[in-house]
Amino acid sequence: MELPLSNYRVNFPDKKYCNFVFIVFEIVILGLAAYFQKPLYILVFLGFLFLSFWSLFSIKRTLFIFLTYLVLFPNQPSFEKYPYLLAPVSLQLLAVFLLILTFYLITDKMSSDTPSYMSLSGLDKLFIIFFTWVIVAALFGLKNGGKQAYIILELYFFGFYLMYFIISRSVESLNSIKHLIAALIIISVIVSCEYIYIAIRESGISGGLLLKRVSTQQPHIAQITIPFLMSYYFFKKQKKVVLLVSILLIPLFLMVFFSQQRALWVGILISLIILWFLSFVEQGVTIHNLMKFILYLIAAISFVVIILVVVDKMLMGSSLLTLITRANTLLDLSNDASLSIRLAEINHALAQWRENIFLGTGLGSWISPVILSHIPENHIDNSYVFILWKTGIAGLFIFISIWAVFFKKAFYLFNKSLNSDVRQIAGAIIAAFSGLLIVALTNTCIIYYRFNILWALLIGLVEVMYRREIKMQEPSHD
Repeated sequence: MELPLSNYRVNFPDKKYCNFVFIVFEIVILGLAAYFQKPLYILVFLGFLFLSFWSLFSIKRTLFIFLTYLVLFPNQPSFEKYPYLLAPVSLQLLAVFLLILTFYLITDKMSSDTPSYMSLSGLDKLFIIFFTWVIVAALFGLKNGGKQAYIILELYFFGFYLMYFIISRSVESLNSIKHLIAALIIISVIVSCEYIYIAIRESGISGGLLLKRVSTQQPHIAQITIPFLMSYYFFKKQKKVVLLVSILLIPLFLMVFFSQQRALWVGILISLIILWFLSFVEQGVTIHNLMKFILYLIAAISFVVIILVVVDKMLMGSSLLTLITRANTLLDLSNDASLSIRLAEINHALAQWRENIFLGTGLGSWISPVILSHIPENHIDNSYVFILWKTGIAGLFIFISIWAVFFKKAFYLFNKSLNSDVRQIAGAIIAAFSGLLIVALTNTCIIYYRFNILWALLIGLVEVMYRREIKMQEPSHD
């Protein structure tokens, strides 16, 4: 019998010691607040106190808080651009959350009756090899004169993929997976409303025909949640669910539009095409299904146009003209200034990589950006070239192998599972990550983002479903 996520709590041998440590920690925070005379610290203390007692010893609740914090707050550069937002996300606090989850997981495995270990899967081994190679690249970069601050930061972002092991070892049921995905969708909708708020405020600043672009990393979450929601159109038939999905999609599509990220537009379009193809694979190619898709397409285009017309009534500037102007740049990439800058910086990085093709330059290497305000010195706008530059062909091969095995398992679930929910989730994940890997050609969204935590979480969920599916399909021995 499966336990739902709400009942999945950490089994501690003796919680009173943990309670004692927690109370001491809170007293220290309160003492620092009083000593430095910082009222904000006291508010943080009270908020942290409430959330900590609510989530204490619960992997599920801690994950929900973690995901909310991870997605809801902008990164530091975006906060500086939109200072009226509440606060930027703290990379240090993300590390604290990961340590807490790791502590819960290890303690649970040590105190439970089940074995404290689990046999390593092929994906587990690839991740271990990858992390080992990243450490080698860090040492190699240090030897080559890489900047120590960059090395630490790059190790930090690579380390976010450790979330894979936390999820694959703590989530055990299909209900758990559904709850996590539902939480992710809800958080994404909340973030999209935040984006609409920013767009409304910024529209009065631009004062031109075109809408001002809203720029943060957060819209990348829509690359995951939009395919999940759209999967209900392709794989589910309940009218009430489809109506709710349609409502939730409105702010998400607006967030994607206001971001004006052309790669994200293309990535989501590719994801939806793949979802359509997968629905044909599952249901068969028939005239009825083809006509249904055409009707969906007409309805979607009409839906987008209506929403943009409504937006025009709310904001200064033309949303339709902004969409057309921004999309037209994709038809003339040879004269695109942004692309030219990216390619020039990529060429600088590749020139360094060619000096050691197998190992790369090591972590911590840097270039001189074409535009000094464009990117940090240790950064280029292409995930694959980034990892090739820093870790060589070997590192890129290992990283691509992780994705190849992941997709293989996701396709297995979609083709072989008898559970319609598993097939829907697997199909949505295949479509979402196919688009994300396209988006990664234009930025470091799968390498140098805090959302590496989310990608690792979803990879871990596929591993959990795959493990469950293999176990269910094993012949019983009576």
